[in-house]
Amino acid sequence: MGDYVSLFPRRSLLPPMLTRACSSLRAQWQRHPPDSIQRFCIGNMNRFVDIYTANGEQLAQLGGDGITAVPAVAQFHPSEQWVAAGTASGKLCLWK
Repeated sequence: MGDYVSLFPRRSLLPPMLTRACSSLRAQWQRHPPDSIQRFCIGNMNRFVDIYTANGEQLAQLGGDGITAVPAVAQFHPSEQWVAAGTASGKLCLWK
């Protein structure tokens, strides 16, 4: 596979009723990281936001009492070390 990280599973392990009820989770790359380490953030079904490097190493798992639903949308600030995540219930969480 070379220098690329595969973000797509070869097959789904989720039962059909779970895949219909969930929002799709989208990975978002940090465009201009201040420390030049390429990374992306993505929400997970356990109500956390995970941060990974380009080679797949997990750097952090962000969470807290304020997240009461799955953070389906997560985004890095373009040039700062901040992450914002939103849930389907309309809640926005920010980590700096």
